[in-house]
Parts: sequence; C-alpha cells; structure tokens
Amino acid sequence: MSIFHSTVTRRDFMKGLGLTGAALGAAGMVSPVFHDLDEVLSSPNGDWKRAWWIKQREHDNPTVELDWTMLKRLDHAKTRRNRDEYNPPEQRAKAEAEGKAAKAAIGWDKYTIPGRQLRDVALDNAARFKWSTSKYYSGPTFKSQFTFSGSRIFEGPKTVPTPEDMGVPKWTGSPEEATRMLRAAMVFFGASAVYPGELNGNHRNLINASDRNKPILFEDVPDGYETNDKYVLPGNKELFEIGYSIPQSREAHRTGPSSLRSAANGNRYRINSIVMGSTSEFLRGLGYICDGQTTYPITSGNGAACLHGGAEQARTSWFSIPVTGRYELITDLHLAPTPPVDAGIFRFCHDCGHCADVCPSGSVSKEKEPSFEKPLSPYTNNAVAGHVWKKIFWNNYATCNNWLSASGTGCFICYTSCVFNTSRAAMVHNVTRAAIGTTSLLNGFFANMFDVFDYGQKDELGNMVGYTWENYARKAEKGESWWDMSLPSNGFDSTTHSAHSGYGK
Repeated sequence: MSIFHSTVTRRDFMKGLGLTGAALGAAGMVSPVFHDLDEVLSSPNGDWKRAWWIKQREHDNPTVELDWTMLKRLDHAKTRRNRDEYNPPEQRAKAEAEGKAAKAAIGWDKYTIPGRQLRDVALDNAARFKWSTSKYYSGPTFKSQFTFSGSRIFEGPKTVPTPEDMGVPKWTGSPEEATRMLRAAMVFFGASAVYPGELNGNHRNLINASDRNKPILFEDVPDGYETNDKYVLPGNKELFEIGYSIPQSREAHRTGPSSLRSAANGNRYRINSIVMGSTSEFLRGLGYICDGQTTYPITSGNGAACLHGGAEQARTSWFSIPVTGRYELITDLHLAPTPPVDAGIFRFCHDCGHCADVCPSGSVSKEKEPSFEKPLSPYTNNAVAGHVWKKIFWNNYATCNNWLSASGTGCFICYTSCVFNTSRAAMVHNVTRAAIGTTSLLNGFFANMFDVFDYGQKDELGNMVGYTWENYARKAEKGESWWDMSLPSNGFDSTTHSAHSGYGK
C-alpha cells in the first residue's frame, strides 16, 4: 500500500482555507486531474508526476492564446533587444556611456566594493567555464575500435560509440518509453525538467530561420551539419523538440547589480554545456541525432516550455514561470509530446502586475488584458522584437535593453520580484500555489502578501526599487551575506519541477 495515499480533495482543501459560498463553488467547478497520489502513479503520464492542482490542457492549446496561422519562421537575430530598427545605435551608445560613468563613480573596476570584489569576479568568470564546448550538430558517425573490456580508440571528435560501431541495432521502443528514458537521463545529467514536442507540419515554423546571422536550412541529409555560411537540418525525417530547464540561484540573482548576479545567470550556461553535451552523446549512443547545440536556442525556450507543459507565460514576456534557464535540442528519436498545463499562473499574472510596477524602465506592460499587438519603440516608432502569433503582455525590448546597459551589469528585477520566484521550502508556498491553481479569487491577496513578507527589492523607506546605482550599497550587503549562506548543491533548489518538493520516496 502506498505510504503517500491521501483522500484530501480539492473541495476539502478549499474548505481548509476557509472558503465558502462563491469561492467554494468556483473551486468545485474545476475538475481535478488527480484525487490522490495513487492516481498519479497509475496514470498514463505517471512518469512525470505533477502537483495535483496542475491541470493538463489539449496539445497546442496553452493558457496563452495562439494563432497558428500567424506563425512564421523567425530570424533569430530579430528577437534580440538591440536591433537598429527599434533601438538605434546612438541610443544604445548613450545608455552604455551612462552605465560606464555610473560604474566609474562607485569604483566598479577597483574590485574593492561588495559584490564586485575579486572573489565575486572570479566566481562570475568561473561560472561561465565550458561554454565553448557546445556543438551545433551531433556529427557524422565515425568508425571506432571498441571492446567491452574497456579499451576504446575512437577516430573523430566524438567519444561515444554508436550502435553501428558496436555491431548492434539502434535502440527501439515506444514514444512513451523513449520520453520516459530521455527524461530520466537528462535529469540525471542535470536538467530539472524535460518536456518534448513535435517539430513537424506547422510546428516546423517554431524552428528559427537563422541563428547568429546564418540561415537554418533543411536538406535531404541523415544528420545536421554546419558550414561557414549556413546551418542544415535533415528535412526528410520526423523531428522532435527536446525542451528542458536548468535552474538558477535566486539568492545570487537578488544581489544585483553585482558580479554575483552575473554569475547566477552564467552558471546555467555552464551546467547546460554538460547537459547538452551528455544528451547529445546519449542519443548518439542509442543511434539517433541531436542537433541545435548552441548557446542560443534553435527554437523558443519559453515557447517550448509553455507549449509542452514545462511552464506558463509570465506577464513580462521575457520569461515564463517557473523562472529557470530554458533550452532546446532537436532529435529524430520519436518522442511522446507532453501537453501544456494550467496551474493558474498566467491568469494570476493578469491580476498581479508586480513585475510591471517595479520595472525601473517601465518596459513591462501594465495593460489589463494581453494582446497580439507588439509595442512600438519610443526611439523609432517601429514594433519591437518577437513572434506575433501569441496573445501576451509584451515587453518593450528597446527601453529594456537600454536600461540594462545604463544599469551596468543588467537589471533582472522582474526575475527577483516575481511572486512565483520564491522559495518553496515553507509549506505555505505550496498551499498558495494550490489555491492559485484552483481559483483566481485570491490572486490579489496573494500578490499583496509578496510585499508584506518582504520578498521583493526595497529601499530603506520600504519602497520597491529597481537596480539603480543609488541603492547599490544596500544591495551589495546582500552580496556579502551570500558567501555565508548554506545553500544546496549548485546553489539552487533542484526540486522546482518535483511533485513533492523532493524525491517523494
């Protein structure tokens, strides 16, 4: 008998919160996916155990409204915040000069101020180690000498033998078995969540048309390859997207602007270089390809997460929730796509707007409802970056980019001021998430509690503040205390996507 069995229903849970009448009626109208943990374990999707309040939706129908007829392959360069058509060079130069002057005024490059001392800078530089190990494609099969006694002599750049090298057939199994296997392997390598999807038919338009000013083309080839003027993907195969997440240190992010904040962001790329390379070799060892291994995505990281159940879109269009690093790979291993989910997050963002209130550049939308219309740059009156097929709250990336430059080392206050980007250690946090996933009636109350419990960035008067140099000294004190914190391995909570905030066994 399961030691986790519980017959607490959503209705009982809402009663426990003290809700009656209209609130209880609203909760009762939501059909639960799982009544208890035994149902989770026996369900078809039991290999990815989700919290009971997270509801699965139909494929291609996330909580953000999409218009698939508007989806076109997008030049990845045009998704960047520093494009001339909406952020002219003179505006970027002005912002960069402001940031340089502000840093000089506080002795940024003297390496003596908190958060920018030698140990902070050394940590930031070390956290980025191994970025250069990424490769665009898994490469051709190289004949190798291999014996099961352990001696290996391989020709070419790869280290893992293929089934052909070993004289055995490639791995075969059902899409569900493949997904379960790949998820187990990638979590073992260091990913926090894995959520696959199709890249065929209309979904192929999710693949960028270019990457770093080189076109991504399809050809009749068995595997992808790269030349000086193009990237190539196999166009005659069924392809599948592997979306996955790498967590980040919330505590280090909250020390910004500092080298510690920069290290928190860079550390996920270092970890990903291991996950990405190991996943490529794992798939190669099974007899399959793994393409798109670059620092920047071959598809949309947030898009994959929202389409395939890894996250929901936030009010700020810069990230999705949970806030983690998002990455993607492409394979011809036939996977079982996971559906999008509804945990009440995007609905909560309609009512919250906390990130918009604290954004120092006013770049996060304060509109009441999302839109397909992108905002216009105040510098050129041209629409800013991004796919136009999604109905979201759009950031103004032109003003955002220039504030990042003017603030010197980046802002990220929307990251650290998000109501959902808090610790999950206290039981009340999961109680709050369960309530949000069940009803929207308490959204305003929970948003206000974020300030009451002092999770955000505040000045000495209790006002929410952005990452300005005027309040750097106060924030730098948090940077000093970071070195004395007792944090888990890698400096972050690796149970973000765990159903039970831990192993569950």
